[in-house]
Amino acid sequence: MIASTIIVLTAGPLFGAGLPADWPAFALISLLTILTFGALGALIGVVSANSRATVLWSQLIFLPSMLIGGLMVPLAVLPMAILPFAALLPSARAMQAYAGLAYDAPTVFDPVVSLCVLAATGVFAAVWRSTCSIGIA
Repeated sequence: MIASTIIVLTAGPLFGAGLPADWPAFALISLLTILTFGALGALIGVVSANSRATVLWSQLIFLPSMLIGGLMVPLAVLPMAILPFAALLPSARAMQAYAGLAYDAPTVFDPVVSLCVLAATGVFAAVWRSTCSIGIA
C-alpha cells in the first residue's frame, strides 16, 4: 500500500501519468487487490507440501498474470482465444476494474463484474485457507 501511494503521488508530476478519475474507486480496488493476492498467497503457503511446491504454485499464478493478465500487455490487444484464460486471472480482473472504475477507460470485461470476481476470489481463498489450516492443526 505504501508503494502504491508513492507511485500514485509521484507518477503524475515526474512522468506525466494520468491520475485516477475516481479516487475512492482507486483506493477500494487497491485494497481489494491487496487482500485478494494476500489471501491467495496465504492459501498457497498452507496447501504447499514444501518450499519447492510453494514456488511452483506461485509461478502458476504469477507468470500468466504478467503475460496475459493485462499487466504487461493490455487485454484489448491480446488474441480473442486468450481472453477466456485471462478472465480466470485475478490480475486481469484487477486491471479491468482499475481501468473501468478508477480511470474511466474502456475495458474488455465489465469492470463491476471484475470487481465482484476479484472479491469472490479473495473470499474463496481466505475461507479455503482457513479450512486447510484448521484441518492441519
